Formats: sequence, C-alpha cells, structure tokens
Amino acid sequence: MAQPPILHVRPGLGVRSSGSALLKHGVLLLVLSAIGVAMAVVVYSPSKRLIEIMAGGVFLMVATGVHTSYSLGVLLAILPVPAGLSIGTSNEILILVLAVIHAVKELINHRQPFSRSPADLGIGLLVLATLLSIVNQQGEASMVRREIQASLAGFVLYYIIVSSCRTKAHVNHLLVGYLFAVALSGAVAVYQIFNPGRTLIPEFIYVPERLESVHTVRAAGTFHNYSVFGQYMALNMILTSYLFIRARSPYAKTVLIALIFVCSATFLSSAMRGALFAMAGGMVYLAVVGREEIKLRDWSMMLGILAGLIVLLGSVMLTHTGTGILLERLTAFSLSRGSSISRKATNLFYLGQWLNHPFIGHGPLLTLERGVGGTVTHDPHCMYIRYLYTTGLLGFSGFMLVLFKLYTYSLRAIRRTEFRDHSVRGLVTVFHVLFIVFVAHEIFDDYTAVWQYQHIIWALFAILVVLSRIVLEPEPRPFDVARRIHTRPPAWVGQGQP
Repeated sequence: MAQPPILHVRPGLGVRSSGSALLKHGVLLLVLSAIGVAMAVVVYSPSKRLIEIMAGGVFLMVATGVHTSYSLGVLLAILPVPAGLSIGTSNEILILVLAVIHAVKELINHRQPFSRSPADLGIGLLVLATLLSIVNQQGEASMVRREIQASLAGFVLYYIIVSSCRTKAHVNHLLVGYLFAVALSGAVAVYQIFNPGRTLIPEFIYVPERLESVHTVRAAGTFHNYSVFGQYMALNMILTSYLFIRARSPYAKTVLIALIFVCSATFLSSAMRGALFAMAGGMVYLAVVGREEIKLRDWSMMLGILAGLIVLLGSVMLTHTGTGILLERLTAFSLSRGSSISRKATNLFYLGQWLNHPFIGHGPLLTLERGVGGTVTHDPHCMYIRYLYTTGLLGFSGFMLVLFKLYTYSLRAIRRTEFRDHSVRGLVTVFHVLFIVFVAHEIFDDYTAVWQYQHIIWALFAILVVLSRIVLEPEPRPFDVARRIHTRPPAWVGQGQP
C-alpha cells in the first residue's frame, strides 16, 4: 500500500514564529504607549502641530496596512476638524495621500484604480465649469485656489469611496468613522453652548458663535457656520434615529441615544427653521418609502420621542444656557413672508448678476464685500443660485445632473424588493432620505460655504452609491473550493490508465 507523503517541518519554525509574534506585540505596545503619551500631552497642553502629527501618523499606519475602507473610516472621523496649512487644509492633503495609496494598491493588484459611477457626467461638467469660470473671476488668487481645492477634494473623496468600498463590511467601517465625527462635532458645539466666546484650541478648533442677544448663542460646532451646522445635525438626527431602531445591542443603543440627545440639543442651538422643516419632511418620507424596512409603530414612537426631546430641551436650554431659540423663531415665522426680505434681495441680486456671464459664471469665489438689502452676509443662501452665479449654466446643469442620477439610482435600489438583506436595504433607504432632505434644504442653504462640509456631503453621496450598487449589482458568488475538492474523481483514477 502506498504510504502518504511525510510532511517535513523545518526545525525551529515555531520558535521563530513565536519570536516574531512577540516582537510584533512589543512594537505595537511601544507605538500605543507613544500615542498614549502624546494624547496626554495634547490634553494637558493642546498643540495644533502635535495633533496634526498624531492624526497623520495614525492615518498613514491605517492607510498602508489595511483595506482602504478602514482608512476612509479614520478620514471621515476627522473631517470636521481640519487644520489650516499654507497649501490647503489637512483634509485635502489626507484625501490626496489616500487617493495615491489606493491607486498604487490597485495597480499592484492589476485592477483599475477608480471605477465609474452614475454621477460621472455631472461631476465632469462641474469640474469643467469650475475651471472655465476662472476666466471671469475677480478676487485674490490664493482664495480662488483654496475654493477650487476644496471642491476637487470632495470629488476625489467621492471616487475613492465609490471605487474601494463594495461590501456591507466596508460600509460599516465608514459608518463608524462618520458617527465618531458626529460625536466630535457635537461635543465641540456643546462646549460652545456652555463656554460662549472661548477658543478651544488656538489656530485649530475655534468656537465661534453669533449672539442674537446678550444671553443667546447659536452654536456652530466645528463648522464656524450655524446654518450649515443646523443642516448637518438635521441629517444626523434622522440617521441616528434609524440606527437606534435597528440596533439590537444594548451598548449600541446606549451610544446612539446619547448621539440623538447631542444632535437634538445642538440642532436646537443652531435654530435653523428651514432645516427643521426639511428634517420633518424627511421623517415623513422615510415612513413612506421605508415602510418595508421600519415598522410604522417603531418609527412613530421614535418621532414622538424626538418631538418631546426637542420641546423639553428647547425650554430648558433657553432658560439655563442662553441658547435653544429655535422655538421662539418658529413662533415668529410667517408663511406669507417666509425668510427675511434681505435674503430675498440677496438672491435677486445674484440672479441679476448671473446674467452678465450666464454660461460659465463669475468664478468659484464670491467677491461681494457686503450683503444686499440689509443682511450682513454676502452668501446667497441658496446652493442652486450660487452654482448659477459661480459656474453658470454649465456648472448648474452638472450639479442638477448629479442630483438626478443619484436620485434615480438609489430609488431603483429601494424598489428592488427581491434583494433580501434588510440591513443593506434599510441603509439604502435612510441615505436616500438624507439625500432628499439635503436637496430640499439647499434651496435655503449653501453647503459649499464651509470647506470641510463639502467633503462630508460628497462622502454621503458616495456611501449612497455604494449601498445602491450592493443592491443593484451584487457580486457573483465566490468559487466553492471545498465543493470542487470533494467532487467524485473520474472512474479511471487508480486503475493505471493515463
């Protein structure tokens, strides 16, 4: 009888493996200890440069050692707090570094670095219009460059996410980083509520506020703009509420209810009526389109909790913290008049100026020095008017095409009922709703007014595409190696036949 071959084991292999593992654990311990010491120094004496070095070091470690989705999770976690550099912001630098690392990894594995998406044509028109509009730009060249860098970085981040994330696990990595960012930005806003006028970390994390009266503060978190911050927290209240309903772990539910509380309180402080109306519409829309993924009873209970939380927090915060004036602003709101006359005058002014350069616009930088009609801002507070003014019909058409493609693509995913993974279907639905709320609220807001918020929005667009693609374009099942190995051999095997 033929004897099975003897496996030869190299002597000392186990010892060397144990030694290698011990060395790896030792190096990891030293790295973690160094990070711990650096964090202690930062807490004791905040330093912008040391924080940048720490964040960059952790980012590079993650980016070069694991799947790109982990790196993206780290990046999303720190997006709300970029550091200003002479060549841009730290967000833009990290996005560029990650794009290069991702491209090199894919090329080494003989794969295409960046894949196509439904929004390609619209993004292409936006990029082309932005570059062409420089011809008519009037303003400081360095500020124009910064505006272009911020926009292009958002597009690059979109393509990194769309190209590298293809599974539910990848999306989970992104969600963890995103929720960490929500907690971070919300914590800064809470600090601002209780410490108005103070700077948290000089030249890095400012805590600005607008005093409506001597005793009233409107928090803006890390965005320096309470209008954009209000939209951000309105989106997060919808997302965290949905995740809370779907969570099964008591730990996850505890974390999510804490996030809901922080989002609600800071949203009230921003006092944005338009964001409240858009969020309320989104909640109703989610109950309709998500009726197969969320029980109406659970969602109605969640809405009741949110409504009670807003009323309770609004009265307490206005009385004891000098913020939470959203309820007061609602009582003064008039449907016949809507927003202030000054905003209407500003919008009409920009529409009139747009006609001077209707096709490629005036350039990405708004150069109006002071507001129109008595307002203190020169921002049109309408994303669609801003795209018309800055990039003309070309850029406006590109942005509208992006919105149309994302809407139809995600709607197809929601309607594909034969896809049975309800966790993915639910996430597609809720991100579709976040998209709808954003589109509606941009009538009264401008997401490009804050550089880092542009990156956050394009990251959300990309997550919506990834989730929709998982539903619409499921990857083929992997080859079943085990079944192939145990397949019955041909009859001639063992009979001496060739």
